[in-house]
Amino acid sequence: MPFVTGTRWSGSRVAIQTFHWAPGGGGAPQLWSQVVDERLREADALRDEIEALAGSDDTREKQRLLKDADGALRNTRLVGDAVIAAFFGADRDRRREGLRQEYEQLAGQALGGKDLFRLEELAADLRRRHLEPFHWEVEFPEVFAGTTGGFDAIIGNPPFAGHVMIVSANPPEYTSWLRMVYAGAEGKCDLVAYFFRRSFELLRAGGAFGLIATNTIAQGDTRNSGLRRMCEAGCTLFSVRRRYRWPGMAAVVVSVVHGIRGDYIGQKDIDGSRVDTITAFLFHAGGNEDPRRLPENVGGSFVGSYILGMGFTFDDDSRGAASSLEEMRVLLAAEPRYQAVIKPFLGGEEINSQSTHTHRRYVIDLGVLTEEAAWHEWPRAMEILERRVKPERLRSSAESGSSHGGRALLWWQHYHGAAELYRTLSGKARTLACSAVSSRFQVTFVKTGSVFAHSAIVFPSDRYETFACLQSRPHELWARFFGSSMKDDLRYTPTDCFETFPFPLDHRESTDLEQAGRECYEYRAELMVARNQGLTDTYNRFHDPADTSGDTERLRVLHAAMDRAVLDAYGWTDLLPEAESVPEFDEDEIEPGTRARRKYRLRWPDEVRDEVLARLLKLNRQRSTGQH
Repeated sequence: MPFVTGTRWSGSRVAIQTFHWAPGGGGAPQLWSQVVDERLREADALRDEIEALAGSDDTREKQRLLKDADGALRNTRLVGDAVIAAFFGADRDRRREGLRQEYEQLAGQALGGKDLFRLEELAADLRRRHLEPFHWEVEFPEVFAGTTGGFDAIIGNPPFAGHVMIVSANPPEYTSWLRMVYAGAEGKCDLVAYFFRRSFELLRAGGAFGLIATNTIAQGDTRNSGLRRMCEAGCTLFSVRRRYRWPGMAAVVVSVVHGIRGDYIGQKDIDGSRVDTITAFLFHAGGNEDPRRLPENVGGSFVGSYILGMGFTFDDDSRGAASSLEEMRVLLAAEPRYQAVIKPFLGGEEINSQSTHTHRRYVIDLGVLTEEAAWHEWPRAMEILERRVKPERLRSSAESGSSHGGRALLWWQHYHGAAELYRTLSGKARTLACSAVSSRFQVTFVKTGSVFAHSAIVFPSDRYETFACLQSRPHELWARFFGSSMKDDLRYTPTDCFETFPFPLDHRESTDLEQAGRECYEYRAELMVARNQGLTDTYNRFHDPADTSGDTERLRVLHAAMDRAVLDAYGWTDLLPEAESVPEFDEDEIEPGTRARRKYRLRWPDEVRDEVLARLLKLNRQRSTGQH
């Protein structure tokens, strides 16, 4: 496998030919560019001589030819190293361009026999900084000769490292270098995506690769920066195993991906099943692009208020960070008017753990009053905030070197008050909400009038049709695929999970959705009160195959009916899925040495999941481009 061992590898395919990578930079002087080409041809010819001696035992002559070939490439390698040194020698594009031009002159002189030591110093400095350039066209001139050069095949097991590891284990600006070389790379991309892209770029037309990856290769930023860009550049994926248990001691499940540079005529397959196409999502349909935000969904979901300071709250379980509920009661008894600014505070925990989703905390909310007005109108509240919030806000600002956009100075106000959310809720007695982070995805109705914490996601709707769509398996599949995660839990993000989700057309007018949503919700609400259990406990039982109690079975039946109504609302009457109880993790995915009890999820089979996701992706693309 022609990869440098480890993660400290780099190189620019265009560097040797043009000595140009920065926007606005000049091209290479023709004189030394010709010298580089001559050296490459010289090395290629010498290697041809070695190949011609394949049947000879003249080892001495082969060694001489190889030494001469390497000697012909030595200065050319230094030119390539200078390209890398120009980038890592500064942290701004303008300064990098200045260094590029300076080193360009050095390269011309060195190839002419002058000042070679200065290029050697640049190369040595890179290695002292643990940067090891590798220039593919220089090392394999016979492979890249001509306009159609490249490898016939690349196979291997690239190193796995997440974004944090890339940043922490490599020199500064390494991530910037990767994103400069691999256009379109963004976000928290796994290192494996860059290896995939480099492999694809090094192939000749019709060349193929087979690489191992973590399952992140088809997810989020890694997919968007890797497979998506490859597919857009002419890569055809033709065989994929999405989950492969790594042989041996390591408890790892990997993906194995095969692709070709250009069209593929043969049979394609995903996990052994024949398909017509394979997308960057490793699906059989749905396209390669990320889903787009749909205009009709904007304003339909909100993150709650980010108060930035538990000193705003009254809570007996805050370990002293908040004021006590008794202190609140004393204040309200003395001055009842403070009820206007001391409000119920509802977060994800209460939504999931309480059978009736009732609040147990309160929060001071002075809105956007100025400091002078707040002291004048609500002095008792300001005394509490000055004592409990102001010191922490100022300390945090000093330690981080930031004032959080000036919010540290506005210490009596919530950091993000979610004003648009509360304007949207005006006139509604209840609204749909869910916890921002949860092991089980659960949506429910809650009363309005509370300040919602940022740990809650609020959907300002009081309709059962909307509940049916949000709590259905199609939406949960979408959320789990496009949302992020926190440990093993789903982190629901409105921009990724809600605003991109293509709801069934005219779903608010569907009597079938209304009836299915109402029956499921009302039965579940009665069940939680009867058991005195919250959503988390209820759905743990719902997914547990060992729970065969009549009330749990009834809830499963109602969920299946609600899912059926949602599929019918899309017009997908050909899909006839039956949920099955499946372990959330294979045995070899559980961390060795732990005694974690295996958790199960009642879900549709993988082939149904993939089909539904592919259809939803297609709908998103149609809606975003004005098609219906």
